[in-house]
Amino acid sequence: MDHELKIRNAYFTYDKDQPVIFMTMPILQDMQSDDEVAFVMSYEYGHLIGRHIQKQQQQALAGALIMGALTAYTNAQAASAGVSYDPSDVDRNMALGAALGSKAYSQSYELESDTLGARIAAASGYDPVKGAQYFARPEDARTEAGNLSFWGTHPPDEKRLATVLAVSAQIEAKQSLQRKQ
Repeated sequence: MDHELKIRNAYFTYDKDQPVIFMTMPILQDMQSDDEVAFVMSYEYGHLIGRHIQKQQQQALAGALIMGALTAYTNAQAASAGVSYDPSDVDRNMALGAALGSKAYSQSYELESDTLGARIAAASGYDPVKGAQYFARPEDARTEAGNLSFWGTHPPDEKRLATVLAVSAQIEAKQSLQRKQ
């Protein structure tokens, strides 16, 4: 946990079934305005509203089940043809399916959080466009340790800023959120 506190990061999670937004000191120290802090907090809150953790878990389960079933079927076919197979294939491919399923969400959920975050920040009296400028700062996609950075796990800056600009224009035009049919 100590290592996580030294990394510039903000995230939403649950602690004992209670929603919590964490922001590390390095990310707070890097922010240049209250608008940036408010937008990032609002963006993380968008993950709660969008139920992104639950959706990610469902997608991971679906991926595990699909890959496990396909592997079991392939192994059964191999066995009936007299071909040997590794019984641990099912477990390994279920883990792979879960990993792939959990990653399938990221880009669309991140943009949905940008949309919700812009609306929340604006409703709270902050400028979401100024706040989203935090994401436009250049940074390598990977840290020195080779891990994905805060920026490396999110959509391209242009897409994110375009989303916030479009939402801000909707807010100024007094348009509400539209539900997709």
